[in-house]
Amino acid sequence: MTIKATKGACTLCGKEYTRSGMSKHLASCLTKLPAESIIDDEHVSLHLLVTTRYPSGYWLHLHTDELATFKKLDRFCANSGWNATAI
Repeated sequence: MTIKATKGACTLCGKEYTRSGMSKHLASCLTKLPAESIIDDEHVSLHLLVTTRYPSGYWLHLHTDELATFKKLDRFCANSGWNATAI
């Protein structure tokens, strides 16, 4: 069974991309952020790609800092409609 490539919108610029296209796009789009929205030099910025265990059209890119706990990330995903135990 082949999975159809799904598209998602970049919340920074609004353009639509596939999962792999989004990864490439974010590398350039994140560098165009205003200086005040970039995390300071004392913290590390993380780009996470959340997918399902088995092949599907569900995926989510997250941008966070190193202080985010798995509990906070899980809560964010659950509030976004992702249920880590069901997927």
